[in-house]
Amino acid sequence: MLQTADPGYSAVSNPGRDLSLKLRSVSTRPVATSLLLQEHEDQRARSRKLEATAVWTQDSAQLGLKYSDSTSRPIDSSDRSRVQETTVSLNVSGTGGSSIKQEMTVQRKSTAADEAANWNATCTIKHTMGRSGWKLESYLTAGVPLTESPEARLAAGLCGSYKPEPRWELKGGLRSDDIAGGALTVSGGATFRATDSVAFAADASCKVVGGEARDFAMKLTQTVFFDLPLARRADVGEIAGRVQGPSGQGIAGVIVSVDGLSAITDSSGAFRFPSVVQGKRYVSVGVSKLGPEYSVMPSSVASVQVEPNKTSTVSFIVAKSGRITGVVRFAAGGEARHAEGGEVLGRIAEEISLRRAPKLLSGLLVELSGPRRLVAGLDSSGQFSFDHLPPGEYRLVIDRSSMPGLYDLIPSAIKVNLGEGQVASAEFVVEQVVREYDFTEGGEIADEPVVVVGRQK
Repeated sequence: MLQTADPGYSAVSNPGRDLSLKLRSVSTRPVATSLLLQEHEDQRARSRKLEATAVWTQDSAQLGLKYSDSTSRPIDSSDRSRVQETTVSLNVSGTGGSSIKQEMTVQRKSTAADEAANWNATCTIKHTMGRSGWKLESYLTAGVPLTESPEARLAAGLCGSYKPEPRWELKGGLRSDDIAGGALTVSGGATFRATDSVAFAADASCKVVGGEARDFAMKLTQTVFFDLPLARRADVGEIAGRVQGPSGQGIAGVIVSVDGLSAITDSSGAFRFPSVVQGKRYVSVGVSKLGPEYSVMPSSVASVQVEPNKTSTVSFIVAKSGRITGVVRFAAGGEARHAEGGEVLGRIAEEISLRRAPKLLSGLLVELSGPRRLVAGLDSSGQFSFDHLPPGEYRLVIDRSSMPGLYDLIPSAIKVNLGEGQVASAEFVVEQVVREYDFTEGGEIADEPVVVVGRQK
């Protein structure tokens, strides 16, 4: 580590030891839990941290609860400080890789010398945006002391990162831990992942106060990644799959969930759940980040049979949604035939005027079959619509059980070939049927009027 003070530059040797162990639950419920144990020791102090986290996921929203307990003690002193924090957070993902996170934290600080602990409350709002290798995050924090007299503290920050390729990441940021104080911290750095197990990082920062730069610091880090083999449960398997477009291209940034666990597809659209309890599981895909105009084929939920120590595969196709709109019109019936000799020909037609047509049409049901099977009713003007439809061939019919007597439908069915993102239309016509009856002596049938259109010889 290289650190500078105002008079000049000096190299500071700061060797230390860091240990970290993180345990994560494999749960069949929508709640995921984790436990983190950390220990740090250097020439100046020794610190330990315990952190427990529970996250409940539902579609694009995450509700989190976190508790942490940190202790620190200088090497040459018996004084010990302790910080306890409880945080409640709500993270809502939006379209285009954006998300908004709200956090409320209550903190308790205590030292061996102080008899009374200090309590603080902090509220933070974070906004994250990401697209095509870019990631931008901004935050605003307000801290209020609960047991001290000082005024509230307001902090803000803006940081961003960019990955020109998978192995490189560039980052930079601005932050102010106390806006009223006027101090600003500028930071920047780069990380290079040489292999899957080795990474190198360089970070630099300086503080700007009153237009003057001070407290310059630079840190070089080498990180080695390794897996700690643990005993694997005998009743778990793996689920792997891919989310792609109609032409086969992978779609990145899609949230895939199963049994309360969530994963985000990579640049090729692939996802993986390495530890899933055996049995029939349901894998769901949420495309809310892509926008409301997208849908999943054949369905956004797929059932998968997980077997122990085996990999089950599933794939989803995401395409721009289409729409089918239509109308059902009311029309009058046809003409009667002429009477034959020696007979009286009467025509009975149900006298429903055009003023009663809206009531007739509002009771009809339109059935849609194809990649989606849906049913829609008509409004008072006889119109209907089916939204969020994937591409494919559909068939529209009117439920004949909802048709009153003496009426017919033209045509009986309509086929629609819907393309990606297209809007198609259809039209049905309900016609009054003309029925003819022959009489030899005249009269009436039930309560229906008899219209004589022939003559008796």
